[in-house]
Amino acid sequence: MRTLELALILVAAQGQGESEPLRAPTNVNPPVLVSGSIGPDDYPKGSDRPSGTTKVSVEVGTDGTVTDCQIASTSGSKILDDKTCSIFKERMRYKPATMMDGKSIPYRIEHNVGWSLPGPPEPLATMKPFWNELELIISPDGKVKSCKVIKDQKPYPHPGSTPCLWATQSGDFKPFEGPSNRKLHFRFSLEVEDVAR
Repeated sequence: MRTLELALILVAAQGQGESEPLRAPTNVNPPVLVSGSIGPDDYPKGSDRPSGTTKVSVEVGTDGTVTDCQIASTSGSKILDDKTCSIFKERMRYKPATMMDGKSIPYRIEHNVGWSLPGPPEPLATMKPFWNELELIISPDGKVKSCKVIKDQKPYPHPGSTPCLWATQSGDFKPFEGPSNRKLHFRFSLEVEDVAR
């Protein structure tokens, strides 16, 4: 069985390589990944079965598409690095970054994508607990406006996804009255313990 891990890191917008630096305004809602994932079938066919972590720097345009992808840190395999950028350009879609007045702006973020081909699935007896803590900004209509990972204890149990992607796609809340957004600290976990037969 093949699994992939996609970890999301939001960073201050900046240029990479020879591109002009992008300077993010101080008050900005960063982009939120709303669709797209990397799964086992994405592992390049015919490769020498390498493994490693590719860090990509992607620019999210005002329409939520990836307008640029650069390798910030190589996995050691050009095949995996090229595949990572190809997937982000073709598949990943975001809620674009916005100013406080709601105007969409380009914004650069970084993603870590871990590629590996492990052995058999881990037995239940050796499963380890995990937990994630997120900071969510909820709009009055109950939608998740933005998500930031506060604490992230591996392993995340859903390869090809991220805690923020899960929260954005599944975390709708009951609408509330008022002109302001609300900030929530959200935590979810997996606990494993022995019980008597």
